[in-house]
Amino acid sequence: MTGLPSFPTLTLGVDYEIERDQEDSVLRSEMEAGYVMTRQRYTRVRQKWGVTISMMTDADATALLTFLNVTVAGGAGGFTWYCKLDKTTYNVRFQKPFKITNVAGETADTYYYKTERFILEQM
Repeated sequence: MTGLPSFPTLTLGVDYEIERDQEDSVLRSEMEAGYVMTRQRYTRVRQKWGVTISMMTDADATALLTFLNVTVAGGAGGFTWYCKLDKTTYNVRFQKPFKITNVAGETADTYYYKTERFILEQM
């Protein structure tokens, strides 16, 4: 999967909250006698990350929304993303579109933006 776009680079002041998870790849079948048979559904276990980005500038929020809506077509397309937890680049996609809200700063004309928690799924 070469040629994928990269997640946009945001300004240095943004805060990332990243939560790592993995897809449940086990099929479970309960038997009448009470025991459970299990087997792996896939040949690999895909990773998932819950990401929240806060303290974004207007330019950051615009870049992120443009990336979501134009570059990856609302989440239909994949992209490369650098995970700061394990310092590895992954091919991922958005699980679904997400919202960005603005938060007033210390002065009335200063605004910062924050995303709701969004899920990235490994491709």
